[in-house]
Amino acid sequence: MVTTARRIGGDHAVQVLREYAEHPAPDVRTELVAAWPSFDAAGYAELVLARVDTTDLVVAAHSTEQLSALPLLRAAPSVAFHGHLGPREMASAVRAVGARWVTIADNSRLRNLRAFAEQAVSLKQLTLASCPEVDDYSGIARLGLEKLRLLGVEGTQKLSGLGAVTSLPALTLGVVDGSGEGGFLPLPADLPVLPSVTRLHLALRIGEDTGAGRLREFFPHLSRLILRLGSDELVTVDLSALTWIPQVDVTITRGPVLVEGAGSFTVQRLSRPTEDPS
Repeated sequence: MVTTARRIGGDHAVQVLREYAEHPAPDVRTELVAAWPSFDAAGYAELVLARVDTTDLVVAAHSTEQLSALPLLRAAPSVAFHGHLGPREMASAVRAVGARWVTIADNSRLRNLRAFAEQAVSLKQLTLASCPEVDDYSGIARLGLEKLRLLGVEGTQKLSGLGAVTSLPALTLGVVDGSGEGGFLPLPADLPVLPSVTRLHLALRIGEDTGAGRLREFFPHLSRLILRLGSDELVTVDLSALTWIPQVDVTITRGPVLVEGAGSFTVQRLSRPTEDPS
């Protein structure tokens, strides 16, 4: 019923969907949230989404109209912003719905996290995916994060200000290019030392024979490393320098990557390529 009403659209469909707004089933609630782009942003948010239990769902805003209507929801613990939305408007919406898990994707207007810090936003997890214009990460230090995910990072992209984040326990880095300076893992150009990070998830594409010797330089207190490697050509990766990390899991996501020095590490290969480093 919910799926059919969504596809039909129109004011009558909204009234039908409103009758299901308080339905407890996760599949129904997921479909109700996913239907938002099919209707008037403010009207649907007020009549339907404001009554949906979004505790375990991600509410996504893809337009300025949806962003403006987001505060109409009673609560949204996890929100995702897609496209070139304004930083101040996003920060205000996050505060209004009490979001603690925030994703910002494909945004060229975002240059720093100052607006979120000024709104005194407190987050558990922040994901920045393909936000190439960010040139100051220092505002992250004021968000109280438990986990930071930086995805779609160019190999030459600078992470200015990230060193100011001194209490971050978990970090995910997805680097989309770079061959690795001097045959090392292709980390971002000016990656700072992050001693607070104990859990690291790296998704890298390597283009030449590579060693993992530099990680201890930037992450001296790691207790767990999840390493996802891919290549478009035959390369060898030497992991023998990672024996100091108590737990290491390695996944070859694509290409003919040969692994040396794995020791007791868990190494698996995916049968299909994947683009999601999470």
